[in-house]
Amino acid sequence: MLFSAHFLADFSLQPKYMIEDKMKGDAFGYLTLIGHCFTHAVLFGLVLAIVTPHWLILTTFVFLTHFVIDTGKINHLYNVWVDQFLHYGVIILCRSLI
Repeated sequence: MLFSAHFLADFSLQPKYMIEDKMKGDAFGYLTLIGHCFTHAVLFGLVLAIVTPHWLILTTFVFLTHFVIDTGKINHLYNVWVDQFLHYGVIILCRSLI
């Protein structure tokens, strides 16, 4: 379920303009990135609320790590494959804490 939430938020619910805006790296781009991370947090929160009483802590963790990971991609520290690998690592870590 967590991988499905990630896929929905990162691909299905992220229109092309959002990808382009957040990659600019300006103030508006970072606001767009925050919106994208919020989408992740909402979807993860819905799933996590069903399975753990610690859903709010884990949802906050997902929001913050998604922001940091995507900021690295925006700043060209790594490519999209490394970005996805890091996101999957966060998902696996969250799953292990449930």
